[in-house]
Amino acid sequence: MNCFARPAISIVLLLLSAGTLCAQFSAERDATLIRAAAAGDLTTVNRLLKEGASAKAKDDRGRTALNAAVYENRIEVVRRLLAADADVNEADLVPRRL
Repeated sequence: MNCFARPAISIVLLLLSAGTLCAQFSAERDATLIRAAAAGDLTTVNRLLKEGASAKAKDDRGRTALNAAVYENRIEVVRRLLAADADVNEADLVPRRL
């Protein structure tokens, strides 16, 4: 497995801080937003949105940051993503148990 397949949130933030987030990692910024939203990390969500992450981006399972935040009941993150124009009509492809 490639050790850069899913860099930790802290690694992406470090690259952003240093101004060295290259094209290879720019897509990772959106994926990191989804992970931060699921974790309820509002500070990281704000930072990534400020740095250009898309509130509408999807991961390989079709999941958006809004999908992840709603599923994990991260209310403040949901509010922030809605303010960033996240699409409320976008469904993910992850099967859920009710």
